[in-house]
Amino acid sequence: MELTTTGLDAIIALALAEDLGSGDITSEATIPAARRCTAVILAKAPGVLAGVDVVRSVFRAIDPDVHVEILLADGTPITPPLDLITL
Repeated sequence: MELTTTGLDAIIALALAEDLGSGDITSEATIPAARRCTAVILAKAPGVLAGVDVVRSVFRAIDPDVHVEILLADGTPITPPLDLITL
């Protein structure tokens, strides 16, 4: 069975609703709403990269304006330390 974009979006929405609930009180109290940052997702153990499209979808569900740069394709063998994705 193939997961559709609509199905993936629904799963992401449910996961974020469970995780975030009504929000993160500490973050909301300490980080200005207009604050922007850069982040890097990196590999800490050897393996094979999988799920880059899911990562992009999760961050865009949180902020549609986020820029996600995928540095390697799914299926790429990885040996740390290695940057995989920048946000």
